[in-house]
Amino acid sequence: SDDFNLDQAWLRWNYSDDGAVLLGKAGFGLALGAMLLDEDLRPVGVTFEHSVAVGERQRLGLAGGYVLGDLLYGDDSRIGALQATWAWHEGEPRNGSVALTYLDYSDLDTLTRKGLARTNRTSGGRLVSDYRILDLNGGLAFELAGQPLRLGFDLAHNFGADDQADAARGELVWGDSDQRGAWELGYAYQRIQRDAAMAAFNSDDWWFHSWVRGFGVWAGYGLGDHWSLRLTGFRERRDGQSQHVERVLLDLVANW
Repeated sequence: SDDFNLDQAWLRWNYSDDGAVLLGKAGFGLALGAMLLDEDLRPVGVTFEHSVAVGERQRLGLAGGYVLGDLLYGDDSRIGALQATWAWHEGEPRNGSVALTYLDYSDLDTLTRKGLARTNRTSGGRLVSDYRILDLNGGLAFELAGQPLRLGFDLAHNFGADDQADAARGELVWGDSDQRGAWELGYAYQRIQRDAAMAAFNSDDWWFHSWVRGFGVWAGYGLGDHWSLRLTGFRERRDGQSQHVERVLLDLVANW
């Protein structure tokens, strides 16, 4: 794209111990998985979050916002979102969570003309379907052999599509490579029908963004307090094709 981009610039107001409003360019801040949102994206707009404790070990939350997608090539897409969450034993070795999210995408013409819609259906240069997506995701975590074991699921349906509107993902992760000297092993399988997800916004780690089925396996290791190494292999097949796409990624990650 031959371009420079400002990664983050935002102002956050914590109006209480349980709620905040954020204005600016930052991560979306919702509990969404790789099928619907790439964690590297930084939309521009306003988001909010509020939660309340229910008893000693549960928390209910409400979050949402209205943002500009702010992708490449002059993208002017908009996303409205509303999410309800429930967390159980938050921060403890045994914990669980569920999130129900509604996403409404609009002004998608520019990103479609520039090819960012990728595998979604188009006709005459315009998207065939609208994108009004309801997503349910969650998971459970507990310890196995002294390491955390996390099981996750993600189910989505696009109410703006007449067909090819469903997606599902399952994930199993043992260990935590964010910890020094710790291993992490993971497996994820996902099936995304052609118009079930807005392909301009989901994870770039996967070769196909919809119209696909496949899996990824990975091994990670915590090199230090801030550094980790991760090796991931993908095997995916686009609908209507017999050949699989196989890829390997090696990532060196630094977090502060």
